[in-house]
Amino acid sequence: MDTKKTDRRIKRTENAIFKALSALASEKPLNSITVTELCQMADIHKSTFYLHYHDIHHCAEEFQKKLTDHICSIISKYEYRDLLERSGEIWGQIMKAYLSFDGIYLPFIKSNSFGSLLQDLETSIIDVIVGKYQSSYPAATEREVMNHRINVTFLINGYVGTLRSFDFALLEDIFSTQLPKSLLYGFSTKG
Repeated sequence: MDTKKTDRRIKRTENAIFKALSALASEKPLNSITVTELCQMADIHKSTFYLHYHDIHHCAEEFQKKLTDHICSIISKYEYRDLLERSGEIWGQIMKAYLSFDGIYLPFIKSNSFGSLLQDLETSIIDVIVGKYQSSYPAATEREVMNHRINVTFLINGYVGTLRSFDFALLEDIFSTQLPKSLLYGFSTKG
């Protein structure tokens, strides 16, 4: 069998499962979602689900891992010194990634069901950025690295908190233009 054809089928099945999981998680807690209702919504058989995942929690973890890997790969393309100056470009790409997956990641961000998985996402992004800092400044003291980790944590938690609190469509322009300028030049009460 052609592996490209198989890969497309697997991706299509995973996307259907993730889309169903996302939709269900926007309606109710993760612990209340059953494999049966997820499979009905994804239009797949339970046996297909179990070929890919052990249970709903494993599916949610893989969902989070896919999102984390994608966002971290975007950030990883940039040099450390560019992360702040080009943050609008970076967040623009992240926003496009969210939108390119038919909005399936938005309930992941907004749902309380994914709290610990969302925290893992934040931690992974922070680790990538701090790792870039340590690579760029190998002589940095432990205190300097810790100070940097605190600053990065503050920023990433702010970004994710903003995603959770506001309508996603309103944020694209702010994340790509206004917020990066504010981070570089300071926040103004006028703006």
